[in-house]
This record gives sequence, C-alpha cells and structure tokens, in this order.
Amino acid sequence: MTKGGKKNSITRVVYKDKHHHGTQEEFFVLVNPDSLEKWRKDKTIPLVEVVESFDVFTIASGGHTGISDRPSKQMLAKYFETENTTEIIQKILQSGEVVKGDAIDGARVHGMKILNSDELS
Repeated sequence: MTKGGKKNSITRVVYKDKHHHGTQEEFFVLVNPDSLEKWRKDKTIPLVEVVESFDVFTIASGGHTGISDRPSKQMLAKYFETENTTEIIQKILQSGEVVKGDAIDGARVHGMKILNSDELS
C-alpha cells in the first residue's frame, strides 16, 4: 500500500467493542493517517480520502494479532446495530484507536497481499 506516500506500512484504526462484555472482538479499517486527523476535525472530508478501502476487518482469534478477515454482515449488525458499511466505518474512525504498523513485507489482510514498491512493476 502506497497511498499517502507511505511505503509498506499500515495504519489501522481499531475499534474495541465496549457494549458486548466478555468478548474480545476488535474491528479495524486501514487508513491514511494524515487524512484521518483532518476528517476527525472536519467531517466534510470525503471518506474515500481517509480509508484505504471500504472494508471492515476483524481478527478471527480476537485481539490484534492473527489472520485478518472480513466479518459477516450478521456479526457487524450484532456489534454496530447496522449493516451499513459507511456508518460502521464512520463509527470506527470516530471512536477507534490509531495503530501505526511497521514496515512489512508480504503481510496478508484477507487475501490481499501488501506489495513492496518493487513488486508493483
């Protein structure tokens, strides 16, 4: 991912569910960190400038390590009380914690390989 000029690094916004006690579910979206800070102050900034994709991810094992996957619509509805992806992403962006990733090689997010810049050609 090289959007925003950041090579091989991932910035996630992680939302930890606070309403379903006893669970360790975390949901996250991949973002451009500079645009995220601007969006948090000015909601007129289009989400397309903030997120890397309109996908919500979770870690199947709970927590923040493991294999990332897209949760089912039923799971999203259970935790966010909506299946509307845009509303879910907005909630994650507004209430989530920014987690900056280190440079990575060959990381996978549900079948999407994060490519090195030399792999793009």
